[in-house]
Amino acid sequence: MIFLHSSFRVSSTWLWSRFRQSDRVIAYCEVFHEMLATITRTQLNIVTHSTWYSKHPVGAGYFLEFLPFIRDEGGVDNFTPSMSFERFVPTGGLRGAISETERAYIAGLIAHAERVGKIPVLSATRSLGRLRAIKTEFPGLHILVYRNLFHQWCSYTEQCLHDNPHFLTTIRTTIEANQHDAFFRHLRDLYPLDIPEIDSADYFCCFVLLHLYLYAQMVDGADLVIDVNRLCSDGDYRHAIEGQIADASQVTIDLSDVRNTIAFSFVVPEKSEQVLDQIKIVADVVIANAPSSQGRAFASKVLTEFAEEYSRYHFYAGALVAVAGNSGLLGQRNRLRAERDGLRAERDSLLAERDGLRAERDSLLAERDGLRAERDSLLAERDGLRAERDSLLAERDGLRAERDSLLAERDGLRAERDSLLAERDGLRAERDSLLAERDGLLRSTSWRLTAPIRAIRKLFK
Repeated sequence: MIFLHSSFRVSSTWLWSRFRQSDRVIAYCEVFHEMLATITRTQLNIVTHSTWYSKHPVGAGYFLEFLPFIRDEGGVDNFTPSMSFERFVPTGGLRGAISETERAYIAGLIAHAERVGKIPVLSATRSLGRLRAIKTEFPGLHILVYRNLFHQWCSYTEQCLHDNPHFLTTIRTTIEANQHDAFFRHLRDLYPLDIPEIDSADYFCCFVLLHLYLYAQMVDGADLVIDVNRLCSDGDYRHAIEGQIADASQVTIDLSDVRNTIAFSFVVPEKSEQVLDQIKIVADVVIANAPSSQGRAFASKVLTEFAEEYSRYHFYAGALVAVAGNSGLLGQRNRLRAERDGLRAERDSLLAERDGLRAERDSLLAERDGLRAERDSLLAERDGLRAERDSLLAERDGLRAERDSLLAERDGLRAERDSLLAERDGLRAERDSLLAERDGLLRSTSWRLTAPIRAIRKLFK
């Protein structure tokens, strides 16, 4: 297993691409890149050297080797966004261990390559703080790649002028995400970082000191250190590096196309000596606290080479940088940025106003819909009441008809009763008349005279 550890803009992608040319390896690019959290299969062929001002070698998409690990919904299996910066320094510090999720993720990449009979090559520009921790878990050939710090800073500046402040932003992101490290806290307190600017002395100092600290702490954990600047200028050194890589990994690569370029810096030249003094004072503390003599020697070498290039640049280009200052290109840039920021603020205000009006419209529409729903509910209630009313009216009419029928029946019964009463009264009168007539007969003389005859008749019956 080969692991390429580096910072940004140090030709690490170029070196990775040299390994990629070998049939013996599977070369994974930028294994802690934040894009891996969401990248889709469609994007694998889109994200290439040509999609931005990369200055990288021509080649296929950076992340094609991750194809077997891409989930259907996007993102590389086992990769989490916290791996990019939040875990740059292990929780336990520079001597701590990587997390279980990092361990599983890296192990998966290595295992896949080995299953198909290849040597895994992993590159990372976000691994300097965990170089030793990764090596502890995954022994192999761990290579530290670095470049003259001033040249590296100039590349950051160039990228920023091409509307890509990402690399400047990583300085602040790395420091803020790893405040569990004491030196990172010191950097934050010494150099408050706001919006990244190419002429910011604070960003410049943080950049240099952050790298010196990491190199001093981690260089003795690397199996091989590659000085990209020296690769360009020293053929014997280049051949020696190629040989060491071949001996340690059985992978042969050709580094003959290495090129050294330098962009530009706009850190105010009038403050160059002051800035350099600040860096040297803090750097002395960093170097003195390196964990090994190798770390102290390497950090001192890096600092010396940086200071030489920084001073040389300002000797030859200081006047040009001054012309490009507030009265020149930077002044024009600052004015254009101010105008741009004003337009952006105006745009944001208009967008906010638009969003407010949309929200108000949506609120009114919601209120309208609520009123409509309330109206529909009331209409439905009205129709229900009407139906209930109609049912009650029909019931009432039925009851009225029933009442009228009962009243008629009552009247008939009353008439019948009255007729029966009259008939009864007639019968009673007739009875009374007959009784009176009988009583009269019984009291008459003839009735009494004929009484013996009636008695004799009863005897013979």
